[in-house]
Amino acid sequence: MKKASIKEGFIIELPKETLRNFSIKNGDWLVVRLLNGKELILEKPKEDYWEENFAWGKEFAKVKRIKPKDILKALQEIRSR
Repeated sequence: MKKASIKEGFIIELPKETLRNFSIKNGDWLVVRLLNGKELILEKPKEDYWEENFAWGKEFAKVKRIKPKDILKALQEIRSR
């Protein structure tokens, strides 16, 4: 078992055997959930998971008063790098 200090934006590497056993491939997205404040659960998202994310994102943008044009500008800046 490997140990690491967690930082924001940290990438978790899974053993190849785990990837094969759970039909997870390099680059797949996983949902991370906290269980009892002590354990992390990694779940492969369902197809409808994106709807849940977009709904959260719309609410977040509304609360933070982020306008669609601000998001488009940020995307253009990132893509131009």
